Amino acid sequence: MVTKVQYTVDTELSLKLFQEGASAQENFDSSIAGKCRDGEFGIFYQMDRLEAYGLKGVFFVDPFPALVYGPGVVARIVEPILKRGHEVQLHIHTEWLEFARDHELAHLRGRNIADFPLDDQVRLLDQARALLMIAGAPKPTAFRAGNFGANDDTLRALSALSVPYDSSFNPAFLAGECDIDLPPETPPFSEHMGVGIIPVSVIEDRPGSIRAAQLCALSAWEMRDGLRHAAEHDWPCFTIVSHSFELLSRDR
Repeated sequence: MVTKVQYTVDTELSLKLFQEGASAQENFDSSIAGKCRDGEFGIFYQMDRLEAYGLKGVFFVDPFPALVYGPGVVARIVEPILKRGHEVQLHIHTEWLEFARDHELAHLRGRNIADFPLDDQVRLLDQARALLMIAGAPKPTAFRAGNFGANDDTLRALSALSVPYDSSFNPAFLAGECDIDLPPETPPFSEHMGVGIIPVSVIEDRPGSIRAAQLCALSAWEMRDGLRHAAEHDWPCFTIVSHSFELLSRDR
């Protein structure tokens, strides 16, 4: 068996910057392009590095900032990703709903999608999918919850909307905001609540302690060792997670 490797990027504008008064352009420059005094280190840099080795990434794009900034800023994210041959999938941070105006779902409040009942989750996912497609993305086939804050109802909602895959299951977050009822050792492409599960991969960094395969959460040798271990043990898929602003420290 060949182990598939997926490099995934949660691609999102900053709610904190919005609350501090940042314009859509300022937020894009910081959170998406990753501009700083030394250059740009956001999604365009990450795509450059992937393409230098003949690789493609999966960019989970949050369309909910369109509720406050308008749809144009999401289109500016989606268009270059697709133009360069990378993949766009669905990601949402429901925290943006608190600041939405004149929107049919603006009355809903919750940090994570798991905070909502099933019917509202279906509505939120359906609206987010529509916003992403308005921005130019093809119909998404995979979803990842913001903060990994999904539960089994999220998977039921995805199944109801015929979204075949979910990548919200992060075993390193099971003690926190990930509330999907699966054991940490669940293998990729297992079916749960009618969808295929693509977990964020993890390593055991010491007995009884696991850490997510996140770009800046593992050292280079830990990431290599995790990939090697997955390949040697015929693990179906090794999924790495990153963020559009992963290579930046915003306070510096």
